[in-house]
Amino acid sequence: RLNTNEQVQLMIKLDVSKAAGIGPGTTGWYKILDEDHPGYVIVRAADGDAAGNMILSYKGCDSFNATKVVVTTGWRGTTTTVGEPYDCAEYLTCLASSDGSTVWRKQLPEGVVLDRCRATVDGSFFCGFNMAQAFEADFGNGVVAPSEIDATRV
Repeated sequence: RLNTNEQVQLMIKLDVSKAAGIGPGTTGWYKILDEDHPGYVIVRAADGDAAGNMILSYKGCDSFNATKVVVTTGWRGTTTTVGEPYDCAEYLTCLASSDGSTVWRKQLPEGVVLDRCRATVDGSFFCGFNMAQAFEADFGNGVVAPSEIDATRV
Protein backbone atom coordinates (compact mmCIF):
# COMPACT_ATOMS: atom_id res chain seq x y z
CA ARG A 1 0.00 0.00 0.00
CA LEU A 2 1.24 3.44 -0.88
CA ASN A 3 -1.07 5.18 1.58
CA THR A 4 -0.71 3.97 5.16
CA ASN A 5 -2.51 7.05 6.55
CA GLU A 6 -5.96 5.63 5.83
CA GLN A 7 -7.71 2.44 6.89
CA VAL A 8 -7.83 -0.51 4.48
CA GLN A 9 -11.07 -0.61 2.48
CA LEU A 10 -12.41 -4.07 1.75
CA MET A 11 -15.59 -5.80 0.70
CA ILE A 12 -16.69 -9.12 2.20
CA LYS A 13 -19.25 -11.71 1.17
CA LEU A 14 -20.03 -13.96 4.14
CA ASP A 15 -21.33 -17.50 3.73
CA VAL A 16 -23.84 -17.49 6.58
CA SER A 17 -24.46 -21.24 6.20
CA LYS A 18 -20.91 -21.99 7.44
CA ALA A 19 -19.33 -21.16 10.80
CA ALA A 20 -16.16 -19.78 9.16
CA GLY A 21 -18.05 -17.37 6.85
CA ILE A 22 -15.14 -17.00 4.43
CA GLY A 23 -12.28 -19.23 3.29
CA PRO A 24 -11.96 -22.92 2.36
CA GLY A 25 -15.24 -24.83 2.35
CA THR A 26 -17.36 -21.66 2.07
CA THR A 27 -18.72 -19.48 -0.71
CA GLY A 28 -17.47 -16.39 1.15
CA TRP A 29 -14.66 -14.12 -0.03
CA TYR A 30 -13.07 -10.75 0.60
CA LYS A 31 -11.56 -8.19 -1.77
CA ILE A 32 -9.09 -5.54 -0.64
CA LEU A 33 -9.89 -2.52 -2.80
CA ASP A 34 -6.49 -0.91 -2.14
CA GLU A 35 -4.96 -3.56 -4.42
CA ASP A 36 -6.59 -1.87 -7.43
CA HIS A 37 -6.11 1.71 -6.15
CA PRO A 38 -3.08 1.91 -3.84
CA GLY A 39 -3.33 5.68 -3.28
CA TYR A 40 -6.71 5.75 -1.50
CA VAL A 41 -10.15 4.13 -1.58
CA ILE A 42 -13.42 5.15 0.03
CA VAL A 43 -16.55 3.03 -0.43
CA ARG A 44 -19.70 5.07 -1.16
CA ALA A 45 -22.35 2.32 -1.37
CA ALA A 46 -22.76 -1.42 -1.89
CA ASP A 47 -25.72 -3.68 -2.61
CA GLY A 48 -26.34 -7.14 -4.06
CA ASP A 49 -28.06 -7.76 -7.40
CA ALA A 50 -30.50 -10.56 -8.30
CA ALA A 51 -27.60 -12.90 -9.24
CA GLY A 52 -25.83 -12.36 -5.91
CA ASN A 53 -23.16 -10.08 -7.38
CA MET A 54 -22.09 -6.99 -5.45
CA ILE A 55 -22.75 -3.57 -7.01
CA LEU A 56 -20.30 -1.09 -5.54
CA SER A 57 -19.68 2.64 -5.90
CA TYR A 58 -16.40 4.05 -4.64
CA LYS A 59 -13.65 6.62 -5.09
CA GLY A 60 -10.25 5.18 -5.99
CA CYS A 61 -6.89 6.94 -6.24
CA ASP A 62 -4.02 5.34 -8.12
CA SER A 63 -1.19 7.42 -6.67
CA PHE A 64 -0.05 8.87 -3.34
CA ASN A 65 2.41 11.70 -2.60
CA ALA A 66 3.98 10.54 0.68
CA THR A 67 5.88 13.80 1.27
CA LYS A 68 3.19 16.44 0.69
CA VAL A 69 2.22 18.34 3.84
CA VAL A 70 -1.54 19.00 4.03
CA VAL A 71 -2.98 21.51 6.50
CA THR A 72 -6.75 21.30 7.07
CA THR A 73 -8.85 23.68 9.14
CA GLY A 74 -12.31 22.57 10.27
CA TRP A 75 -14.63 22.49 13.24
CA ARG A 76 -12.09 20.37 15.16
CA GLY A 77 -9.37 22.93 14.60
CA THR A 78 -6.32 22.75 12.39
CA THR A 79 -4.69 19.42 11.57
CA THR A 80 -1.50 18.71 9.68
CA THR A 81 -0.93 15.43 7.89
CA VAL A 82 1.78 14.21 5.59
CA GLY A 83 0.68 12.52 2.39
CA GLU A 84 -2.01 13.13 -0.20
CA PRO A 85 -3.69 10.82 -2.74
CA TYR A 86 -3.98 11.86 -6.41
CA ASP A 87 -5.00 10.42 -9.80
CA CYS A 88 -8.47 9.85 -8.31
CA ALA A 89 -11.78 8.94 -9.96
CA GLU A 90 -15.23 7.71 -8.99
CA TYR A 91 -16.25 4.20 -10.07
CA LEU A 92 -19.26 1.90 -10.31
CA THR A 93 -18.33 -1.78 -10.39
CA CYS A 94 -19.80 -5.26 -10.17
CA LEU A 95 -17.99 -7.93 -8.15
CA ALA A 96 -18.76 -11.59 -8.93
CA SER A 97 -20.80 -13.50 -6.37
CA SER A 98 -18.51 -16.53 -6.72
CA ASP A 99 -15.14 -14.97 -5.83
CA GLY A 100 -15.26 -11.16 -5.77
CA SER A 101 -13.50 -10.77 -9.11
CA THR A 102 -14.43 -7.73 -11.20
CA VAL A 103 -17.26 -8.51 -13.63
CA TRP A 104 -17.29 -4.93 -14.96
CA ARG A 105 -16.15 -1.50 -13.86
CA LYS A 106 -17.23 1.90 -15.15
CA GLN A 107 -15.27 5.08 -14.42
CA LEU A 108 -17.79 7.84 -13.86
CA PRO A 109 -17.69 11.25 -15.51
CA GLU A 110 -15.52 13.73 -13.64
CA GLY A 111 -17.55 15.57 -11.02
CA VAL A 112 -20.14 12.80 -10.49
CA VAL A 113 -20.33 11.12 -7.07
CA LEU A 114 -22.75 8.18 -6.75
CA ASP A 115 -24.53 7.65 -3.48
CA ARG A 116 -26.89 4.93 -2.26
CA CYS A 117 -26.99 2.52 -5.18
CA ARG A 118 -29.73 -0.10 -4.77
CA ALA A 119 -30.29 -3.24 -6.81
CA THR A 120 -33.75 -4.52 -7.75
CA VAL A 121 -35.09 -8.05 -8.21
CA ASP A 122 -35.17 -7.68 -12.01
CA GLY A 123 -31.40 -7.09 -12.19
CA SER A 124 -31.58 -3.30 -12.56
CA PHE A 125 -30.08 -0.91 -10.05
CA PHE A 126 -30.62 2.71 -9.19
CA CYS A 127 -28.17 5.29 -7.85
CA GLY A 128 -28.60 8.78 -6.57
CA PHE A 129 -25.76 11.09 -7.51
CA ASN A 130 -24.38 14.54 -6.91
CA MET A 131 -22.60 16.75 -9.40
CA ALA A 132 -21.44 20.32 -9.70
CA GLN A 133 -23.83 22.89 -11.12
CA ALA A 134 -22.95 24.15 -14.61
CA PHE A 135 -21.74 20.69 -15.50
CA GLU A 136 -23.16 18.00 -17.76
CA ALA A 137 -22.27 14.39 -16.99
CA ASP A 138 -21.81 12.21 -20.07
CA PHE A 139 -22.46 8.60 -19.02
CA GLY A 140 -21.77 7.23 -22.50
CA ASN A 141 -24.17 5.70 -25.04
CA GLY A 142 -25.65 9.17 -25.65
CA VAL A 143 -26.91 9.54 -22.08
CA VAL A 144 -26.11 12.99 -20.68
CA ALA A 145 -27.38 14.27 -17.32
CA PRO A 146 -27.93 18.02 -17.44
CA SER A 147 -26.80 20.22 -14.58
CA GLU A 148 -30.06 22.16 -14.56
CA ILE A 149 -33.62 20.85 -14.53
CA ASP A 150 -35.53 21.49 -17.74
CA ALA A 151 -39.25 21.62 -16.83
CA THR A 152 -40.19 20.52 -20.37
CA ARG A 153 -38.38 17.20 -19.84
CA VAL A 154 -40.17 16.28 -16.60
